[in-house]
Order: sequence, then C-alpha cells, then structure tokens
Amino acid sequence: MLAKAIEIAAVAHSDQFDKQGQPYILHPITVMMKFLDDPELAAIAILHDVIEDTQWTIKDLQNWEMSSRIIAGVTHLTHAKGITYDDYITTICQSLDTIKVKKADIEHNTLVTRSKGCTQKDFDRNIKYFLAYQKLCKAEQKLK
Repeated sequence: MLAKAIEIAAVAHSDQFDKQGQPYILHPITVMMKFLDDPELAAIAILHDVIEDTQWTIKDLQNWEMSSRIIAGVTHLTHAKGITYDDYITTICQSLDTIKVKKADIEHNTLVTRSKGCTQKDFDRNIKYFLAYQKLCKAEQKLK
C-alpha cells in the first residue's frame, strides 16, 4: 500500500515546486520518512497534501484501494475551504495518526531553509504553526 501511496503522491505533485524551486514531492517524502516503521502512517504522511493541493479526491484514493485508516488520515489532514485553521487543527487533534503527521509537516514547513527569506508573512506563518504545534502536543499527551 505504501508503494501505491508514493506513486499517487509523485504523480499528483509532479508539476509542483516549493518556494526554493525544488520539486514539491520532496516535502511529503521528508514527512513520510519519519514513519517508515508504520507503512500505513507513512502512506498518510506522503499523501497529506494530495487532496488539498492537487486535483485528486478522496474517491480517487479509494479507487486506488487505500485502507480506511489512510483515507481517514488524509481526510482529516485536508484543510477544507471555509474551515478556519484553528478548527482544522482541532479536527486533527482527534487522532494520534493525524497529530503525528501534522507535527512532522509543521516541523518541515518551519525550517528556515525552506523559505526564500524572512518576511513578515513568513514570521506570521511560523507563529501560526508554533501555536498549532503546541495544541497538537497537548492533544497527543491526552490521547496517549
């Protein structure tokens, strides 16, 4: 199942690049690498941006026979339009799988080497991520 998830992510993100001009797929791969001891969690990690940032849908993932655990994780990690960021993080806080992946996502997204500079927008985004990370850590402790 992980091999299928990697294939999906590679195809879905094939024409995307990050702020440094690097292939975007490197981000989900980096997040995934933290979870190789759990192939389904690794699949959730590599697919975490597929629905939100590409034309792929949950139905597409179901058609590729992703497990219910993977579908649930990707669904909860997709920031739907019209949902506040705080509500989105609250939803993620309901599951250890999604908490772990979102924490790894935030850790990678806040690396200084992934931004072009240090603008006010970058600073504000990192504060938002820091507050979300705190909330995720608290929720993780409650669920353990």
